[in-house]
Amino acid sequence: FPKKTDDTESTENIVGGTSAYHGEFPYQLIFLYKNRFRCGGFILNKFYAATAAHCPVLNNLEDFKVVAGEFVLSKNDSTEQIRNVVAVIKHNFSHASLENDLALLKVDPPFDFNKYVGPVQLPTQGQVTTGNCVVTGWGRLRFRGPLPDTLQKVSLPVVSDEICRNSYGKNLIKDSMICAGYSEGGKGACHGDSGGPLFCNGYVAGIVSFGRGCAFPNYPTVFTETAFFVDWIKKHIN
Repeated sequence: FPKKTDDTESTENIVGGTSAYHGEFPYQLIFLYKNRFRCGGFILNKFYAATAAHCPVLNNLEDFKVVAGEFVLSKNDSTEQIRNVVAVIKHNFSHASLENDLALLKVDPPFDFNKYVGPVQLPTQGQVTTGNCVVTGWGRLRFRGPLPDTLQKVSLPVVSDEICRNSYGKNLIKDSMICAGYSEGGKGACHGDSGGPLFCNGYVAGIVSFGRGCAFPNYPTVFTETAFFVDWIKKHIN
């Protein structure tokens, strides 16, 4: 995971959540590196998915795959669609600051849409997100804890950039980031959730990027703010 400070890491699992039901989040997918679970992601259309830019670290495309329609990792759900990644497009990603932590994945063959596999809605460019959202993934259930077998979900309120900057420092949280979580902690993303979606008001508002520990008090989860990049995304996937 990208390290920002000794204990600020990319978050990759759901803490304090509950199991989803099969088909509840048809846009959710898994990003594999050398056939091992690495990150979450989500479907944009039949040809493209998205994840965090820090997930596909090397450009050995033959090492990358995505799995859509996944639900329980340890068993064949009979709804999985495994796809090769044939291109990775990043947006000026900085490993140092984790700014622009967004990657588009071109898949082959295209996804076959059904009740278990389908695209997510994007916001409009610059759309402001408030209220409660849902983050999903198979990330760890607690800091340095186990990975869940079943897709997890947790509801998180969006917090202001000002509150987020008070936690992480004003230079770390960019305008192109959005934060969500509870001041008391206990719910949020963790290791393995990176790249997964923050779903708000019917659209994907964020991409899991990093956090301090996993759902630590006063440290909300930090996401790439999708609304900042909608025009760029559409230019590449349409």
